[in-house]
Amino acid sequence: MNAKTKIAGILFGSLLLCTAACKKDDKEADKGKDKDTSGKVTTDKDKTKEPDKTKEPAKTLTGEEIAAFYETCWGHFNDKKWDDFKACFADDVVSEAIDSGQPPTTTSDATVAYAKTFAEAFPDIKGTPQIVLVNGNNVVGVWHIAGTHTAPLKGMGPQEIPATNAKLGQLMVHGIEVNASGKASKEWSLFDGGSFMGQLGLLPKEVPFRAASEPGEKVVAIAKNDDTEKKNLEAYNKGVEAFNKHDLEAVKAGSADNMVWSEQAAPKDQTKDEMIKGLGEMWKAFSDVKLEPASVWAAGDYVVASGTMVGTNDGDMPAMGLKKTGKPVSMHYVEINRFKDGKVEAGWLFFNSTAMAMQLGLMDPKPADDKKSK
Repeated sequence: MNAKTKIAGILFGSLLLCTAACKKDDKEADKGKDKDTSGKVTTDKDKTKEPDKTKEPAKTLTGEEIAAFYETCWGHFNDKKWDDFKACFADDVVSEAIDSGQPPTTTSDATVAYAKTFAEAFPDIKGTPQIVLVNGNNVVGVWHIAGTHTAPLKGMGPQEIPATNAKLGQLMVHGIEVNASGKASKEWSLFDGGSFMGQLGLLPKEVPFRAASEPGEKVVAIAKNDDTEKKNLEAYNKGVEAFNKHDLEAVKAGSADNMVWSEQAAPKDQTKDEMIKGLGEMWKAFSDVKLEPASVWAAGDYVVASGTMVGTNDGDMPAMGLKKTGKPVSMHYVEINRFKDGKVEAGWLFFNSTAMAMQLGLMDPKPADDKKSK
């Protein structure tokens, strides 16, 4: 983790003390007094409600401070400082590993426990920030996750995955929502299970996957709600409309000629022409496929969108070796696009291809090594 910054501007509550300076005789002092149910003598002034000293004061953090907090918490994960890592989350934080098959957790202890499963299986695991985007109290980051699988991985399905000693290196998208106390009240992550299993050697040899990669440079963008961001949002929404209409020419017109498309379920990054060709093939294999965005926001040159892709596999897709199954799919996705002059210059698409394959009946939920041991 590169970030060493600490969050500044933490607000501390103060207690105002008042003392009486005047002496009164006993008769005057008894005026205005009464007794509560406990029999304790109190004055009207004593009845004034005391502030709740146990409640954390609200924090007003800038986008830069939220980004620093976010990276600092990832640093605690990298350094295995679990108490500090837990302190990043609200006690009732809701955490979800999207489309992993695992139910969401609702406590900070459970969030830490899930993180520990990866740290135990990959003792040298490290997340390196590639893109950090902030809009209001929402943060979304693209992280390069690397480590060596030297111990069993638990909690990734009905069976644990025995150590493979393989090296992992893939991108993951992750996000949090920061509450008024300056802690994460919501947390989620999404990565491609196909690439994960492939890099660990758990896929059949004929199944393509994205090979382990190295981290790149970091970019941080804080939303300004300016005209550029508004135009980028308009451009993105037009792209969704074109996708849902299966309008290949409109998608092509909204993509820069030098665009790099990084779909994490694909074996490698694609050029504009490669992306357009693959999109046309997918529309033939899923003739009713459409995107249903649930959240779309901008930060600088970037637009972050998350939602659901739904469709029916009513056709073949030769490039992927897919024969028509006739089955419906409903996949969560997170898409991050970088715009320049109103066109997509770079895109990162995350969804879990393993979950999709299971919905189509193409993959057993048990890892290959587990099946061999039976």
